[in-house]
Amino acid sequence: MGFIKSGIVIFLSVVLFLSLFLGNSFLTLSWSLEYETVSPNLASFANSFIDDVGVLEILTNNYGVMEVYCLSNSNFPLNQDDFNLEIPCDVINQGVGDVISYGIDAFVSQIYYKNYDCSFWECLKVENTPYVLVSEKARVYWKSLFYWALLLSCVLFVLLFLFTDSKNSPLTIAGILMIIAALPFRKLNWVMSFIPDSSLFDLATVFLSRAYNVFLIMVIIGIILFAVGIAFHFFGFGMKISNFISWLFNKKEKKGEIPLNEEGKEKFTKEEVKDIVKEEVANSKKKENLRDHVKDLVKEEINKV
Repeated sequence: MGFIKSGIVIFLSVVLFLSLFLGNSFLTLSWSLEYETVSPNLASFANSFIDDVGVLEILTNNYGVMEVYCLSNSNFPLNQDDFNLEIPCDVINQGVGDVISYGIDAFVSQIYYKNYDCSFWECLKVENTPYVLVSEKARVYWKSLFYWALLLSCVLFVLLFLFTDSKNSPLTIAGILMIIAALPFRKLNWVMSFIPDSSLFDLATVFLSRAYNVFLIMVIIGIILFAVGIAFHFFGFGMKISNFISWLFNKKEKKGEIPLNEEGKEKFTKEEVKDIVKEEVANSKKKENLRDHVKDLVKEEINKV
């Protein structure tokens, strides 16, 4: 039985580690794709895209036309492939550099908040819409997966708590596993240094920009869990919790329920219990009659004297 229990604890620990690692990955992607984080990181990528599709050349070569157009209009419409934009004339009057900066910001905002009519993976596989990777839709998707991983980790922790004899062990195990699962996210920036500068590098840094934050938070939580587990061990809280759980499981039997044997069956049938009760009542009456008889004999002896 002890060998089976140890095997279950090892299995739950391995699955918990995988769940924590996946949860860290999903949380990194979700945090990295927040608009305040993704917009600066996408700037160079957006600049390359605008240059590739010819928007940058259009803005530069037709700046004079845009100035003339703004003499009688408030916005200049710009349509190039999937890039549709109306540039305010107030921005155009400030110079070409401001127009380009405005175009980059507008491009990032458009691809991030675009209303995609497909699921996340359908957009990638069927619709062939790669920009969904850096969108609000992607952030929500990875965030939902993180919550599922968090729920699974909590369930595994509870199972560890039930299958371990020492109730402080799940805390120390979970703390150690959290620290180990967070360590790879400490070195992700170092791994990214091996990728040559390119649009692929710019896009990859977007997804991993908050990896170090996840590392710090998970390591801190892991250290706290480990420290609490050690404290429980020294102060005997784990044994007290174990005794409390045993008391809860034995509470029904203490209330007078019919006890069970090792096979889980009743030690006595209801008929046997009734017979035992009747026998105890009869014995009690016999004892009372005997006491009364003794009292009478004592009184007779006293009267004779």
